[in-house]
Amino acid sequence: MLTTVEKTVLDIFQDVMELEEDDVTLDFSKEEDSEWDSVNSLRLFTNIEEECHVKLDLDKFMAISTVREIVELVEASRK
Repeated sequence: MLTTVEKTVLDIFQDVMELEEDDVTLDFSKEEDSEWDSVNSLRLFTNIEEECHVKLDLDKFMAISTVREIVELVEASRK
């Protein structure tokens, strides 16, 4: 069962990357999709900050390579 943060991040990721629900898991990585570029990373960043009501470190976010790492960054920023 997914946590609220996991579900929200996955939903945003699927929307921004225009992928089907079954195509994205928490272990989905940049290497799996050439569309996960700097422009889409910025789109993910702004959408996640807005939807999750958090302020994320852009440098840390841009260094992330999996959806799971995005979730961990969001959860850490809520503490």
